[in-house]
Amino acid sequence: ITRLVDGKTLKDHLPIDLYRRTLIAAGQNGLNESMLAPLRPWFAAITLTQAALERTGYRGQYGVDQHFAKRANDGGKPIVGLETLLEQLRSSDSLCITHGETFLCCIPICHVLSWGVPFTCFMTGTPLVLPDADVSAPTLAKAIAATSPRVAHGVPTIWIQLFVHYMHHPPERMTLTEIYAGGSPVPPTLIKMWEEHYGVDVVHVWGMVETSTVGSVARPPQGASGDTRWAYRISQGKIAASLQYRVVNDGQVVSKTDRNAGELQVRGNLVTGSYYHSPTAEPGEVASEFRGKPVEAAESKFTADGWLRTGDVGTVTNAGFLTLYDRARDVIRSGGEWIYSAQVENLIMESEEVIECAVIGIPDAKWDERPLVAVVLRE
Repeated sequence: ITRLVDGKTLKDHLPIDLYRRTLIAAGQNGLNESMLAPLRPWFAAITLTQAALERTGYRGQYGVDQHFAKRANDGGKPIVGLETLLEQLRSSDSLCITHGETFLCCIPICHVLSWGVPFTCFMTGTPLVLPDADVSAPTLAKAIAATSPRVAHGVPTIWIQLFVHYMHHPPERMTLTEIYAGGSPVPPTLIKMWEEHYGVDVVHVWGMVETSTVGSVARPPQGASGDTRWAYRISQGKIAASLQYRVVNDGQVVSKTDRNAGELQVRGNLVTGSYYHSPTAEPGEVASEFRGKPVEAAESKFTADGWLRTGDVGTVTNAGFLTLYDRARDVIRSGGEWIYSAQVENLIMESEEVIECAVIGIPDAKWDERPLVAVVLRE
């Protein structure tokens, strides 16, 4: 299933009956978080700072992964390190970073869409194109024409602007085959336009810097077609097997179904367990400043039982497919009803006259909040 840091496979570490049951389940439905539950006692997750590395005996003679492997070979449990993250990005159900296929990176490498991409490209022999700070449509169009990338990623706004640019300046040929888009919900109209005009698949991706890499990728299950396949494509995709997840509504964990909406909460080996605390913080207290500026208290980002609160509102099916409706802070509460701004934006974007739009809540004496729409019309 995966090659561990110590060079062995999962089969080398698990009882043979448990390994076989896992393979059978994966072959039938694909791996998901619930299938990995019996395996968790066999893994140890460690996040190491430089000081922690030194306390374990690390002095620079080993790379991080090699040090993990050394500790595992000393008799400890297998430790999942950077290599697991990279293998996840290479998976055909993830970003599918492949040897020889040029990757256009339209997001800063500190963003979750790029988190781990440069490492993976380097280790797999994938040419990487970095357009610097200028990701305007004319610049990207020139970069695509000059470097012929097969795959690219970026926030939806980038691909909206590039599509509009191509409307006025059609490309001589289109080398892109896939675009990974995340950071905000991708309008279904945008997915259709790129596919119909250029044969490019816009693939929905979800994740956070706190999840270390992408948390879900919208690849429909094999055999899905018609409306069913389209429903999978406009979702945020199947949550990675490395993530535990739950949906919480009014403090209660709800069952996994597309009818139970709430805040998505996650945890796992690659999910952060805390935020940086400045030197001014007293032991046991929250840091008060960072780089000389006041910082927000971070306790509210985690639950008492250790789950990361993503701030995203949506549903997760029993098969692990995620559909997000909005950011919790962007939900418009009007007269006791919740209006999801992203859903309203997607409906408005279906009009051929609209290029971009944004829906925000404004104060209202009667309804508390009412939606206000700002649009950019086609010239």
